Amino acid sequence: MGSVLSRICRNTCVHIPVFVLLSLPAMPGLCQTSNVLTIGDAVKEAFANNRLLNAGALDIGRSSYAADAARTAELPVFHINATGGGLLNPLDVSIPAGTLGLVNGDPFPIHNSQIYSAGGGIAWFGASITQPLTELPGIELNVRLQKLGVQLSSAQQQGRRTDLAVEVKKTYYEILEAQDSLDGAQKTLDSDHELEKTVSDFVTQKTALAADLMDAQAQSAQQQLKVVQLQDELADGKEKLNDLLGRDLESPFEVAAPDTTDFSVDNLAALRTFALSHRSDIREAQIRLQQTELGKRLAHEPNVPIVSAVLSYNRLAGGDGISGLPNQLSVIGLQLDWKPFDWGKRSDDAGGQDLQYHQAQAALLEAEANAALQVDSAVRQYKEAIQEYSVAQLGQQAAEERLREMTNQYNVKAILLKDLLQQQAAAGDAADKEQLATVQMLAARTELEAALGDDE
Repeated sequence: MGSVLSRICRNTCVHIPVFVLLSLPAMPGLCQTSNVLTIGDAVKEAFANNRLLNAGALDIGRSSYAADAARTAELPVFHINATGGGLLNPLDVSIPAGTLGLVNGDPFPIHNSQIYSAGGGIAWFGASITQPLTELPGIELNVRLQKLGVQLSSAQQQGRRTDLAVEVKKTYYEILEAQDSLDGAQKTLDSDHELEKTVSDFVTQKTALAADLMDAQAQSAQQQLKVVQLQDELADGKEKLNDLLGRDLESPFEVAAPDTTDFSVDNLAALRTFALSHRSDIREAQIRLQQTELGKRLAHEPNVPIVSAVLSYNRLAGGDGISGLPNQLSVIGLQLDWKPFDWGKRSDDAGGQDLQYHQAQAALLEAEANAALQVDSAVRQYKEAIQEYSVAQLGQQAAEERLREMTNQYNVKAILLKDLLQQQAAAGDAADKEQLATVQMLAARTELEAALGDDE
């Protein structure tokens, strides 16, 4: 955990030697192996190469592009359009007499006049530049809303990192258990073979029955099957971890015992505080609350006319135009667009945004309460797992000692073979329970790290 718990409790708790219990037996030749993968390196490699995590990171990029696109609404809009073709109907202009005023006291024109459009193709070209004015405050709110979308994507990615770290650590611990169980099973198989030889000698000396030898051989065969099953389990775990790390499934590696660090989880208030500031789900709830707050402000914006500064140019071209009339027009000024009546739509939208804001508030409170519950539960389960490991370890030690004693007794023919075989099975069960308790304790620690929001 690097550790979260040790950082929290360094100056506030009484430390207890927890991870002395976590130390696993070193595997033969481990220190000489160049491809040892520590759990810290496994998590880092998963963060760098996991395919699903890398795909999730693209959401942040998409949100960033959306925020940049929203900001362009503040800038001037350039609009160009052109139309070309031929007139379906003639564009003729009638000018009644006298409509153009007086010339030297006489009405102009003196008679009704007709101006005829020229034949052939024509083209209409228009260009404009429009700068939003009254829309700028709303655009700025929308930009802020899009930026919150970037933060939300980052928080969601943090959640994916935390989930991936948990899965990597649990898989790593399962590999440790399988490797340790395989080592123990192989030692037991070697012992079974030795026992089989001893019984065979006794049968030859006619101090044991042939059925005893068959029982010993059956025990060895059963143990051989267990070794094969553990080898398959170990191979499955390594392939799964390689996949999580974005590697080829056949990439070779060895695992190492977890780091041993003493820490205490007695300062529950400090753990809760840490979780509230580091959990991605709480961060997501906070961002969604901010988003609904901005949405509420946008919905409550007054219904004012949309005013923009505009510069436009239009030109009629092609053919001979219309003789005597201007064929181009330029305008600079203000453009207004207003929908004064929306039949209550804005009011309904604002009411919906208000309710969404209150929902986000409730969701944040629920996320904080859920975080406290998960931390409390994870701490209790972790403490229970430590106790269960202690019990399993004592049971395993007792079973091993009894097996040693009964093996000596059998060698001097003080007990029956069936009693020794029963104790061998009991010792194997005790070893399995101890290994399972170890993994469960490590898994409980991982769950506690996840409850705290730690992704390291």
